[in-house]
Amino acid sequence: MLEKLISFDIDFFLFLNGFHNPFMDKIMWWTSATVTWVPLYLVVLFFIFKQLKWKGLLTFLFLVLVVVLADQGSVQLFKNVFQRLRPCHNTQISDIVHIVNGKCGGKIQLFYCFLGGFCIVQQNIFGRTFSGRCYWRCNIGCGNWSFCI
Repeated sequence: MLEKLISFDIDFFLFLNGFHNPFMDKIMWWTSATVTWVPLYLVVLFFIFKQLKWKGLLTFLFLVLVVVLADQGSVQLFKNVFQRLRPCHNTQISDIVHIVNGKCGGKIQLFYCFLGGFCIVQQNIFGRTFSGRCYWRCNIGCGNWSFCI
């Protein structure tokens, strides 16, 4: 069963990786850069502090705690346990993997747990901070962000 899952994972990755083109390579390079998302985080923090005043500090600390726990949880519980190689480091397929700008990243990878933490934060904070249409716009916008990454 595990072999079938690994085979499916590799086949699905190669299928998606085969759709590369110069335009999308630039888009994905840009969306995966950390600095690209700093303005979004700053806007969210601005609205948190604007709406919640001093309680915004507690909300911010909660946000940091959730993201750190999600990140460390993914590393300690999954990444270090399974030690799944990135496709560009997997000797079986590394020759046929399309790599954008020659950057492969670390040797081991897993899922992005910080997105799970972000979704928890999104539901809790936006539910307290925003109301009505603004709440749904923020949820849809952050959901799209999560999907892009």
